[in-house]
Amino acid sequence: MKLKKALSAVAVCTCLSLSFSSLGMADKVGNGGADYNTASPAVKKQMEENSKRLQAVDAFQLSEFKRTQDVISGLLAQGADISAQEDYLRDLLELSASFQGKLIAQTAIAFVDHSLVLANWTERLNGIELAPGQALSLLRAMKESKLEPVKGESLDALATGIYTVALDGGLEIMERSTGRTLPAYAALGYEAKVVPGETDLVLRNAAKEPVKLYMEYYDGVLYMYAASHDLSDTYRIIKKDQETISPRTIVQADPARTVQGSPGAFVRIYRETLNAEREVVKTEWISEDYYAPVHRITAGGPEVVSDVTN
Repeated sequence: MKLKKALSAVAVCTCLSLSFSSLGMADKVGNGGADYNTASPAVKKQMEENSKRLQAVDAFQLSEFKRTQDVISGLLAQGADISAQEDYLRDLLELSASFQGKLIAQTAIAFVDHSLVLANWTERLNGIELAPGQALSLLRAMKESKLEPVKGESLDALATGIYTVALDGGLEIMERSTGRTLPAYAALGYEAKVVPGETDLVLRNAAKEPVKLYMEYYDGVLYMYAASHDLSDTYRIIKKDQETISPRTIVQADPARTVQGSPGAFVRIYRETLNAEREVVKTEWISEDYYAPVHRITAGGPEVVSDVTN
């Protein structure tokens, strides 16, 4: 069954969440069939510890599933052409259980891969690990995986997905570039552009624990996850001075071509680090992203430049 509307996605996900919840604790907490009421104090203690641990695992799986449900629903609500299937959402529960650690960031990008390389790229790069203090170059990682990084939107979408979870997950950004215009698949402040031989995306794990990157391209959606055991700090992205820059209208007597024009944008990105008590312990400047407007060119009398855009 393919999901065509956000409401459908919510209905399917809710159903799956309920079915997983009903199966979770009843089948696992029994501890091999031992009866809690007649067990010895030592066995009772062990059963209680197992119960708490499993509850935490199940809660993690369900919260991750709910977050992915929200992402898919949001993309569908925006009119993105996504074919999210019930079987895939079911498989996501197994995916979340397989993480070596817990999620620190995730994203989903609606992107049609006309070059047909993203599925192969994500399959080969899936599970890449950054040890504490280790840097990751996207281009180097692709070459080490015997992949050919080809300039284009597919490579930029992959870089954008990785950059998004790196930014949200607290990784240090060592090198990152943007394009001249903001792609439709990228949110302002989250784009990353990579051009082999010119620009790269380089990150560093400044945490005390390894960070793993999981990724998959499925049915027109690029899913990206970052997982780690180091959950003492969490991160919050702050956008400041965000602005939409209106294009001007240029009237020319005999233009070589007319241009519809498009607005530009500007934003400053900061990242806050929060401790276990949710107190801000650090604020760092990350970037200033600027996209120039494309001015509108129309035919008319002598050349005139106007701020009027309609």
